[in-house]
Amino acid sequence: MKYIFFIVLTILTKILVSQTTVSGYVSDFETGERLIGAYIMIGSGTVGTTSDNDGFFSIKIKTPATIAVSYVGYKSKSIELLTSKDTLVSILLESGALLDEVLVVGKKERKVGKITLSAEDMRTVPVLGAKPDVLKILEAKPGIQMQHEGSSLMQVRGGDAGQNLYLFDGVPLIHVHHFGGFLSVFNPDIINGLDLYVGAFPARYGGKLSSILDISQREGDKNKYSGSFSFGVTDASGVIEGPAMFKNSSFIVTARKTFYDALIGTATYFTNIDDYVWAFGFHDINAKLSWRPHTSHSLYFNLYQGDDYLHNWSKKTSYSNVKYHEAQVWGNWLASGRWVYTSPNGLTGTQTLSLTRYRLRYQFDATYNGESEKEHYLNSMKSTVVDYSGKSVWKYRLNNSYDIEFGGNFSFLKNQPKRIKATLENSRSAGVSWSQVNSLFIDNNWNIGSHFWGTAGVRATAYQADDFLYLSAEPRLDVNYSLLENLTLNAGYMHVNQYNHLLMAGNGGLANEIWIAANERVKPASVHLSAVGFSTQFFGGTIEMQTNGYYKKMRNLAMAPIGSAILSGDEHLLDKIITNGRGDAYGIEFSLSKGKGKFKGDLAYTYSRAFRKFEGVNNNDWFVSNYDRPHSINATLRYKLNKRVAFAESWSFSSGMPYTPIIGRYLIETPTNSGMALNEAFLYGDKNSARMKNSHRLDIGMTLEGTSKRGNRTLWTFSVYNAYNRKNPVLYYYNTSDKFEVGFSSADENYQDVELYQKSFFTFLPSVSYKVFFDGHNYRKKKAEGRGGVFQLIKDWATYQ
Repeated sequence: MKYIFFIVLTILTKILVSQTTVSGYVSDFETGERLIGAYIMIGSGTVGTTSDNDGFFSIKIKTPATIAVSYVGYKSKSIELLTSKDTLVSILLESGALLDEVLVVGKKERKVGKITLSAEDMRTVPVLGAKPDVLKILEAKPGIQMQHEGSSLMQVRGGDAGQNLYLFDGVPLIHVHHFGGFLSVFNPDIINGLDLYVGAFPARYGGKLSSILDISQREGDKNKYSGSFSFGVTDASGVIEGPAMFKNSSFIVTARKTFYDALIGTATYFTNIDDYVWAFGFHDINAKLSWRPHTSHSLYFNLYQGDDYLHNWSKKTSYSNVKYHEAQVWGNWLASGRWVYTSPNGLTGTQTLSLTRYRLRYQFDATYNGESEKEHYLNSMKSTVVDYSGKSVWKYRLNNSYDIEFGGNFSFLKNQPKRIKATLENSRSAGVSWSQVNSLFIDNNWNIGSHFWGTAGVRATAYQADDFLYLSAEPRLDVNYSLLENLTLNAGYMHVNQYNHLLMAGNGGLANEIWIAANERVKPASVHLSAVGFSTQFFGGTIEMQTNGYYKKMRNLAMAPIGSAILSGDEHLLDKIITNGRGDAYGIEFSLSKGKGKFKGDLAYTYSRAFRKFEGVNNNDWFVSNYDRPHSINATLRYKLNKRVAFAESWSFSSGMPYTPIIGRYLIETPTNSGMALNEAFLYGDKNSARMKNSHRLDIGMTLEGTSKRGNRTLWTFSVYNAYNRKNPVLYYYNTSDKFEVGFSSADENYQDVELYQKSFFTFLPSVSYKVFFDGHNYRKKKAEGRGGVFQLIKDWATYQ
């Protein structure tokens, strides 16, 4: 054994000593923006790697050697390395090369169960409002569906909207949609790229059952001040970026604001249709400061704030003595700091501290003008979730066949489902609950030769809420085998736990949702997922095909009480939650993708089923999940006519949503001011035993690049949502007429048959948006004349014609 140990140690030492580590960052020459997914190859061989979400890479070489760096749309660059010492380099690539695809044979990348999109990918798909939306674009990918037409509530492989983890530069964001779920909170102007994992997550991720959406933000231009301003059907937005006050630093600020809230408010004020004025809108602001005080150190500071608001004011009328204001506001705050350390030997460490806060606030403020005095009434309710988190992640490449990633994180969660204040009542709340999650993880990334590679890891977690303690170990495995040069087989497995539950009432509309921390009664949810698949390429890599199959077993699910309309006002909600649910989901996903040439496109088909079982629901039998869509098809086509004009179309089809039908009507006693009265009520059949009609639509779009009179680059985007005016159902309801209202008939009234009606939100909807860019090349000259910089940029915005 001593001799064997000595021989192994000698071999390992020789491997490590004889190789030099080259680490560094790949960035844009003009702006300094880090480039994600750049290829770094050793000479003209087949051994290489790619840059990660921070633009970082690490590779082992035997000097002297040459490394070649390439990135789509940029000129390739070669660097000769002579020193045998570990080296940290900074590589700047110039844009302008018509490089459409880089073929890398030696670098084996994970493709099955992972979706990667760049900022350019997001600008080429037609969407509602003629502005890119991350979640709407992901809807076209296999295994991903939205809750209903037009919605941004993402459901992945039979999971629900609360089972997805959304990371903004590595920081979790709790509430991720605007406009009642029709738009996401992710401003496309600040997005650099994203990775979406739908199965077999790396061990560094945890806490959600269905998917991980990891979005990286842009850093801002380090060399010049620039920006843009755009407006469309839904909102107006602006961007400003440039060098900050420190050397090697930059900032970027983006903002969006709806203007239809002011239009709606003005319209309802001057009309006599109603006795009230109402308005609905949203805003969000992103800010990021990046600073590299040293080659080995980078600092990042992020801020985000976004709110939706629904207001209702009474009008001043001669016959009313009551004046009131009703408001509902919900949204996020996010603040984070991140320090990245890089050593020449390839060891990198990322340390992050963050604070995220989500709150839903409702307030009703009324004044009654009596004959002798005024009476004032105030009623407010607030629900909050606050997450204090820290994370430490380290990476090290031992050699070109093995690297390791390890670290840990902590999270302190403060949940307050409901706090009520009222003028006529004492303040009360549903109680504040504190919970904490502490995790350690390790990921081992390896490859054996050029045919066998993968990732094996484990995540150990300790969760505590009051006296409830839950310990778990979550294994992760993703393996790939290259059967032929262009045929790769894949298999994956993961076990994940989730420690908070999202309860949604109705159809998940305007902020009708509450987060509940796991406890002794509402156990942490868990999933076991197994998946297999293969990917292959045709016609020299022009077309890529993937096929995946998966099976998910979910346990300890929770759901809102049946019949709940408003969760926030229920004082006994915690006791009514339906717990210990079970869920099964399985499916097959198929996709074709063409990524080269003037014509580019994607075709995706998914067959999937999702079922649930809760004690006391549906006679304790399994029922079809709200998120079950057996068939879905998505086809996108993009055509670039020339440098200025591009066209895109997207067609989608999905099976109808399940719903619970009524099978009869009966009489119930209900209290009134004069005593008890008999009224009608519906008798429902088996839960989700019927299905709405199928949904499908065609979206088309066109982008037109140009130049303004002042020499600024401009971009017009035209789109038509639901081009052939298909009325897709968002919900079904029963009534004696097509009036969208809820009511029951008295037993004394004439009997009337009820019929089934559907509600549709978006039919044929054309949109246009206009964007103008303020480049900043000319600001260097103006600065030399004493009138440049960010203030000149703002002035030009304000006086732009």
